[in-house]
Amino acid sequence: MISGDKIVLRALESVDIDLMYQWENDQNIWPVSGTLVPFHVILWSSL
Repeated sequence: MISGDKIVLRALESVDIDLMYQWENDQNIWPVSGTLVPFHVILWSSL
């Protein structure tokens, strides 16, 4: 875990799969995330 004054970063956990899947498949934020193609939920289930 990395902590700062305004943010805390932690490793991904299985409870994050649905939210990460939603973010990574939102084409409106692809330019920010660097995503070029949609992610499939099976990729996230390996966490």
